[in-house]
Amino acid sequence: MNKREFVSTALLSAVAVALPSIPSLPADAKQATRTAGDFCPKSSTRDGYVVYSPDGRATPSIRAGVIPGDYYSFEIPAGWAEGTILNILSGNFCMPKCDEPWVETIWESKTEGFCQLVVSPIYRLVSKSNANVRDLGTPEGVIESLGAFVTGNYLDSAEDAEKITVEKFSDGREYYTYEIYAPYAKVSSHFGAAVTVKNDLVYLFVVGGNDKQWASSRDALMNNVLRSFKA
Repeated sequence: MNKREFVSTALLSAVAVALPSIPSLPADAKQATRTAGDFCPKSSTRDGYVVYSPDGRATPSIRAGVIPGDYYSFEIPAGWAEGTILNILSGNFCMPKCDEPWVETIWESKTEGFCQLVVSPIYRLVSKSNANVRDLGTPEGVIESLGAFVTGNYLDSAEDAEKITVEKFSDGREYYTYEIYAPYAKVSSHFGAAVTVKNDLVYLFVVGGNDKQWASSRDALMNNVLRSFKA
């Protein structure tokens, strides 16, 4: 196993540990107590939702200048809590030159599900600067490359994605979007995902929940949270 393969394996193992809805967490992963409503501005379009956008010191990638400019934003219910990201997943150990994807932020609710943002250097998928999402390949090929960072372990194939679309979000960018049922996943079993490209970075925004959460919150997770994402 070479160094790249070792890092990838370690990252996927950490993903399986760190994603929400896990019965137990490592001793060093303390649960955050602040909720989004404690500090995020209210949504102008959805009652009970707030707009999360990081500040200039929020994450290792932002502090290192890897994610420049106006960062990113998305809307979540005000009662959702901020999740803990393990150091190996945060990119803190490799910034500003991380070769593997890292987790920017996680938000979760015991009853409604979770969302998380994963960011990857574009050269992991394609050797082209100033690329857009279509330059990454087909929607099917992209989700097979990044699927493990959706489910926490692996994705059998693009066939696991029950719905695949190409659409424009409110930021004007094209996104590949997916709805995935993965009963073998280490975390949850239902997922929505959106992929886009900005500043030579690939953004993978994920929502998810277990069977009960998805049954009651699927529309809110897919339409209110996932499609509110702005890279």
